[in-house]
Amino acid sequence: MSKLERYAELVREHNPENGVAVDERVFVGPDEVIERVGKLEQLYRALKGIDILALYDRRIAHDGMHDEDIYDHGRYYAYLRFELKGQSREEKEENLVNALAPVVEQFGREAVFKYFPGVIKGRSVTEDLKIRPENEDYPSYYSDFRTNYAEKMALEEVPDKVLSQIRNEEDALLEEYDWNTLYVTDSKGKLIEICGDVYLITDSEIEETKVYAALWNFIIENNEDSLYDFSIATDGEYPKDEYNPFGRYYAYVKLELKGLSDEGRKKFLEDILPEDIVKKIGIDDLIQIFPKTVNGDPVTQPLTLRPDEEEFPSYFNQKKIEKGKERAYKQVIYKIRAAIVEKLAGILGEVKKVIILE
Repeated sequence: MSKLERYAELVREHNPENGVAVDERVFVGPDEVIERVGKLEQLYRALKGIDILALYDRRIAHDGMHDEDIYDHGRYYAYLRFELKGQSREEKEENLVNALAPVVEQFGREAVFKYFPGVIKGRSVTEDLKIRPENEDYPSYYSDFRTNYAEKMALEEVPDKVLSQIRNEEDALLEEYDWNTLYVTDSKGKLIEICGDVYLITDSEIEETKVYAALWNFIIENNEDSLYDFSIATDGEYPKDEYNPFGRYYAYVKLELKGLSDEGRKKFLEDILPEDIVKKIGIDDLIQIFPKTVNGDPVTQPLTLRPDEEEFPSYFNQKKIEKGKERAYKQVIYKIRAAIVEKLAGILGEVKKVIILE
């Protein structure tokens, strides 16, 4: 079964319109997991819309100590401490239930309360102290800068302690399934594979984008050596610094799109690419898709003195050359793919990222 056939089967089983949106993605799949994720996402959005920080009392605690170091010293500090309002666990829960009455009514008392830690530890408000002060002496060590920063960070970190638990529970559910990513502009459209990704788009969008699928297939089916010249360049030089007034010279792998000039490279692409691809995309756009040069990994150890050109090869590391060549070609493919995806984004506009679980 081809990839498109497999996706066609998945789309028949799971309508992309019936998914649950989580951040920038929409998840569809078995009813039981989508229902559970959907409820968690509803709870997440409900809690995100309230002032979670207001549910906690804030004070400064003095029982902080960093792990002891190799000198067995440790470091003492004071920090912001946030505790659910109320004296006992029962009172805290009752206060929380009253404050979140509409949310509790919708999702249940236990389902809501379990996500709220009784205590949330905030940022330090003192510099590290080698000797622990008496409690009454601690305020003299408070830093206005650290206190203001700790309070600023608490606006994000306290709610995140609650909300991240829901996200983690969602992630745990979703990770139990295999993910199949589908890019959708029209759930009733047709499937097409471009750059290894599967799109569900309209007939007119397929007509506009299928040439890029053909271009990508041509690149993958042809050896990279047919598009790029491989060489080892010896013009590398690290920046000079106070410890290295002479710099360091090195050789590195280099790939160059075939052709001796910009016009020569255009002529090369016109000759090697299928005629219909050149005609539909245009040579000026094609030349932007293919990177002119890619500089890869060094193939020598850094050299304080620059050798003569004919002496450089004696410093080459053959294993680094082979590995560098492989990595450089991967960079070429990555850059070409990124350029094609950018062209697709210009054609398709807003695309919904749908994850089909199975």
